[in-house]
Amino acid sequence: MQFWLKPPYRLWVEVLFRILFALNFLGAVNGFVRQLLSHPLAKHGIFPTIWIAAIMCAVVFLSSASVL
Repeated sequence: MQFWLKPPYRLWVEVLFRILFALNFLGAVNGFVRQLLSHPLAKHGIFPTIWIAAIMCAVVFLSSASVL
């Protein structure tokens, strides 16, 4: 939240952001489960998929950490 607003922000703003991010997370989980059910991974495709996801998580973490 500190990317967009400077403290002190009101409680309702914090609640609104938490609801927004929770809905975003639930939507992402829903989309992920739907993709897994419609296109199941073969055994040889699981580890490259996990590796690419780990790289993307590291990129997002490093870009977020560099802004703070």
